[in-house]
Amino acid sequence: MRGTTIALILALAAPAAADVLTTTSGRKVTGTIVGEDANSVTFEIKGPGLNLREVFQRTDIASIAKPAELAGPSYFEIPVMGAIGMEVTAKGLGDALAAARASRASHVVLLFDSPGGSVSECEQIIEVMDKNRDLKTIAFVKNAQSAAAFIAVTCQTIIMHPTGQIGAAVPYRATPEGTPVDINEKMTSSIRARARTAAAIGGHDPELLMGMIDTQMELYLKRDGTDITITDRKSDDATLIKPKNKILTLTAEEAIKYGLAKAVARGMSELARQVGIEQWTSRGREGWEIMQSSAAAERATANQTVQAEQDGRQQATDKTVEILKVQIHEAEAQIEQCKAEEKRLDELFKKDTDSIPRNSQVYKAYDASYQRNKQQLQDEEKKWEISLDSAKQQMHLVNK
Repeated sequence: MRGTTIALILALAAPAAADVLTTTSGRKVTGTIVGEDANSVTFEIKGPGLNLREVFQRTDIASIAKPAELAGPSYFEIPVMGAIGMEVTAKGLGDALAAARASRASHVVLLFDSPGGSVSECEQIIEVMDKNRDLKTIAFVKNAQSAAAFIAVTCQTIIMHPTGQIGAAVPYRATPEGTPVDINEKMTSSIRARARTAAAIGGHDPELLMGMIDTQMELYLKRDGTDITITDRKSDDATLIKPKNKILTLTAEEAIKYGLAKAVARGMSELARQVGIEQWTSRGREGWEIMQSSAAAERATANQTVQAEQDGRQQATDKTVEILKVQIHEAEAQIEQCKAEEKRLDELFKKDTDSIPRNSQVYKAYDASYQRNKQQLQDEEKKWEISLDSAKQQMHLVNK
């Protein structure tokens, strides 16, 4: 057998509900499948204070038997709560979906309570959902705004909480003053395309999502028996559901009425019945733990980034302050030097002309030279005074 043993297997009591792997050599291993790909399966064997894992190549596996309860309906919860890009990340959701797959849950329930967030992170999450579109996903929506609405429609089934809302996905950027403004058409066009992809992953009509993005779009509802059509074309048999210059946000009732959501539920038991399951079992809280751990790591990274930026700004400020101190010191020294030179020039002129008649040509020559030199010193002193004032003003601004 070519299995790679990660830890020494000890004799342990098998869990009451466990997978049983039989190798081609006849060996039986009881535990839980925690990972697999096209070439291998990873088994975990748990005991008192001990978790052991072993990787088996598929060519060495004769069969895998699952406990009866794994064959019944079950669900794996993943919270999509908080800001997209901070509490909810593509990596965290990807890891949670991988755990859901390993848990063998029949359904993956994404619980939404998010105001939205990063467009770029949302795009990465949509890619993650696309790679996992073979899973049976349910969006249980209490609040899915903006980017979170994009993610919700990647789920095959949408169930609304009675007070739930979904929509308001108009993309914007923040100005330096913090007020939102529409982003450029090129970026908006890209987001529309991403929204259509998200709707296609979940198998939903993209028109409602377009209405959540485009404030200028009009949407109409047409009914033909139980068939619902959402269109941007006005007609006599269509009802206006979104006028221009409005942002589309749907209540639970509207989401169902317009064909986006399947039903309303107040909890997991009621949700099960709404998707045709009488009773199902939970696969535990691992999804919550993964998302919480991912969010903590993201916050730590964000804090480190903020701290690094603050440190960088402080270093730049400290450097500027040192430069300004040198400039101020030099300017003050030069001003003092100019004043001392003026005093020495005054004394020298008085000494050299003390015995020379004021109306003589010699005196006038001395006086002209004296005035020129003094003016040069005063001009130089004025230049350094301007430099000193400028450096002090900059120092004041830096220290504010």
